[in-house]
Amino acid sequence: MNKRIQIAMVIAISVMCHCRNPETPGSLTFREGTAAAGADTTPPVIGTQIVFASVADTTLTVNWGAASDIATPTEDLQYKLVKANSAAEIDTIAEIDAIPAGSDLLQNYTNNDTTQNVSGLTPAATYFFAVVVRDTSGNKSLYAPMSQTMAAPDTTPPVAGTAISFASVADTSMTVNWGAATDAVTAQAGLQYRLVKATSSTAIDTIAEVDAISGGDLLQDYTANDVTQNVAGLAASTTYFFAVVVRDVAGNKSIYVPQSQATNAAADVTPPAIGTAISFASVTSTTLTVNWGVSIDVVTPQGALEYKLVKATTSGAIDTVAEVDAISGGDLLQNYTANDITQNVTGLVEGATWFYAVVVRDAAGNKSIYAPASRATTS
Repeated sequence: MNKRIQIAMVIAISVMCHCRNPETPGSLTFREGTAAAGADTTPPVIGTQIVFASVADTTLTVNWGAASDIATPTEDLQYKLVKANSAAEIDTIAEIDAIPAGSDLLQNYTNNDTTQNVSGLTPAATYFFAVVVRDTSGNKSLYAPMSQTMAAPDTTPPVAGTAISFASVADTSMTVNWGAATDAVTAQAGLQYRLVKATSSTAIDTIAEVDAISGGDLLQDYTANDVTQNVAGLAASTTYFFAVVVRDVAGNKSIYVPQSQATNAAADVTPPAIGTAISFASVTSTTLTVNWGVSIDVVTPQGALEYKLVKATTSGAIDTVAEVDAISGGDLLQNYTANDITQNVTGLVEGATWFYAVVVRDAAGNKSIYAPASRATTS
């Protein structure tokens, strides 16, 4: 027998198990032995095919199912992800392994990683993605290439909300409000707003003008989901114009029509100017009439000024506003009453001297005092 044939037969017999067939006594059967198993040459079984999520104009997420293998644990299987402009460029393992490091190699062989966020893509472009899985013996399998078209670029500006309005207007401050905008792509909470002021509408009636505002006239730079702003440090009795620009995540912008609001007049801190001094008429043993001149004020009309009249036994007891305001009971002859500059006083003691004082108060609460004057009743 040829020597080569003899050697081959010996090798074949050495890897077979010679045993009796229990079903047929006396007969022999052969089965493959396991004493000298060979190297792993079986490639992994791929998982579910490639799918896409969170597809935007320049980004997306690539996912695929985990593979399985007869020898390598699932967590030790490695995945390589690539992209190309056509399926034909990446429909074989050799082509995928030939992809060099760079923008098309999205994930090199990495253990147990079956998802990848991809950015820097071109809006409206179609991309093909493929995955190769490798076991620890180097056997590989290919996930079929799958394609995804990116979203078109967002070029539509937001729709402005309700117009600018004002609240809590004071002499140096106010609150500016506006309605939330909406957008076809950007969520409402992601829209950003810029608020500015100027002394004229024409200075801020374009997006470019609003974007150019800086310094003290920039009241709120682009801030997400903020549609109200308290503004302070304004001048009293002055009209201001306010404008808002809203911006979406793609950078598209819309402007809210400028609106104006005047601040209130400056707070009145000037007390009234008193009128002519206190005088007396119709004096008797128990009565008299007290008169005084009408005051004037820079803000409150004369007819709205209020007067308080008191009496005391000494001038020193009623020669300040605080002392007059503290008087009550029988010595309070007239509490604060608008436009009343005369008062008849009764119940006095015959031949007694009393001191009388008047305080005038404006609508802002500022007060002035008429100097106390004295008068005795007749005997």
